[in-house]
Amino acid sequence: MQRPSVKKGQHKKPPPSSSPPSHAAATSSLFSFHVLALLSVYAFAAFFFFYFWQGKQTHEKAMYETQNLTLDHLRQCASIRTAPEDTHFAASMSWSEQSNQRAQEVLAYVTPWNRQGFVVAETYAHKLTYLAPVWYQLRKQHQQQEQQQHQRQQLELTGKHEFNGTWLDNVRHKSGRVRIVPRVIWEVPAFVNPEQVAEVVGLLVDEAKERNYDGYTLEFPIDARGVFAHLTSSLKASLSQAIPPSLPPILIVAIPAFQMPTRPATPREMHVTPSMLLSLSPHVDRFSLMTYDYGRDPSGAPNSPLGWMEETIESFVQGRKEGGADKGADLVKIKMLLGLPWYGYVGGQAIVGHEFERKVLERPEKVRRFEWGEESQELIFSLRGEGGRDGRRQDEMVGTFPTPAFFWRRFALVSEMGMAGIAVWEVGQGLECFPMLW
Repeated sequence: MQRPSVKKGQHKKPPPSSSPPSHAAATSSLFSFHVLALLSVYAFAAFFFFYFWQGKQTHEKAMYETQNLTLDHLRQCASIRTAPEDTHFAASMSWSEQSNQRAQEVLAYVTPWNRQGFVVAETYAHKLTYLAPVWYQLRKQHQQQEQQQHQRQQLELTGKHEFNGTWLDNVRHKSGRVRIVPRVIWEVPAFVNPEQVAEVVGLLVDEAKERNYDGYTLEFPIDARGVFAHLTSSLKASLSQAIPPSLPPILIVAIPAFQMPTRPATPREMHVTPSMLLSLSPHVDRFSLMTYDYGRDPSGAPNSPLGWMEETIESFVQGRKEGGADKGADLVKIKMLLGLPWYGYVGGQAIVGHEFERKVLERPEKVRRFEWGEESQELIFSLRGEGGRDGRRQDEMVGTFPTPAFFWRRFALVSEMGMAGIAVWEVGQGLECFPMLW
């Protein structure tokens, strides 16, 4: 039956097609509409996710590179829980990966009184070059002990009970390249004398053979007479014969803080000179500099000002230009490890990472100043004082704490000065993100 025609001028309905549309065609059109709508939603979600992710990555990168710090930046740094095996994160955050400079060596100190350091060292063993557990002391024996031992032994190696073989096995399993070089500190109130050299060498070689060490980090006073230089030479030769010959033994000398020539409290007669280091250089693989605890201000801030660190490095190599001795000075410099602290100060008291979080990051209402020190190149902040025991209000407390930007500038200094790498005192004290910066 034919429908009546539409009168001219009436446009209420479109003219009918020659044949009515099938049900299948209508369903197909509806399906296409739904697919297009769904794809549009997915495209918008993908764009939003990419925009958010890109902004997050930019923010995280800025957190590691900028000197314009905020409390929020460091809260993120303190709360990062990214696995070290995350290659994308490592590539974006690791200075050695980002930089065109050569990779730096890392010496990590681990202390028995900070158990978190053992966890960090094991987790990031693949990033370490040297690992120095702070276990041993060389002390003078008590007279009663000396009489009981029917021999002329004057010294004893203490701290053997701190040895943790299971932990060392785990570290070596994580990284086959890390060298285990425990720190030994000289706790006799005098320089080493020539009669003690053989005894010191014997004690250290016996312990290295039993524990399968790769060498030692020695914190001894360095004398101008050359006795300590003789000790390092004898120890290096004896270790070469005593431990497995697959790799040569490693000797690292930590220059004592009380002999640092750029510290105001160091007497001139105690200064370590370039000549002393040059005499040690043939037998010593690395020099660990204690470039922290600057100590010019009672607050403890700044802790490691950049200019002072550079001055310290130069003080160990200056004055060697005459007679072609500058080559020897360069040989000393390329063996240096710049000391970097993982701790800070507040009001003259040392604080570690979890204390910085509790006292500063989690209490923004107490923070009065939080800024980058242009001269020191480190974070300087101040906290509102609290009531003391006598009820009086304490003055404002000034503090400092290392940040990613703090490390960037010192990594660059190491590269510019042609040094071997860095020495961290001590792992486990800092924020969660710190080992990710190696």
